[in-house]
Amino acid sequence: MVTDITHRSNDERSCGAVRQFALDLNAAMDEYDEEQPDEPLHLRIGINRGPVVAGIVGKTRFLYDLWGDAVNVATGSRMESSGLKGRVQVSQAVLYQTCHEFDYESRGKFAKKGLA
Repeated sequence: MVTDITHRSNDERSCGAVRQFALDLNAAMDEYDEEQPDEPLHLRIGINRGPVVAGIVGKTRFLYDLWGDAVNVATGSRMESSGLKGRVQVSQAVLYQTCHEFDYESRGKFAKKGLA
């Protein structure tokens, strides 16, 4: 999981930077696959934006975690799991922020199970 926490005045730039990171990550995986054809790695990436709650969990081994609908939409049984290998799937909120920087292809709508 990757997160970018920015001030609201930088929302558009931040969203584009995360989207570009996802493209760069897929390009790195393509290079790896060419060098290691017997051990290919494939990513399915989902990007969403919105409010989250963050915190540290644990008493002896501390873990940093994020919770909220913005996280739930991008992971689990939603965007990430329904994504295509080597592609980046974005929510409508990300599309609105980055449509002038990137070209998108519609995959249609998907159910947001368990979300209001």
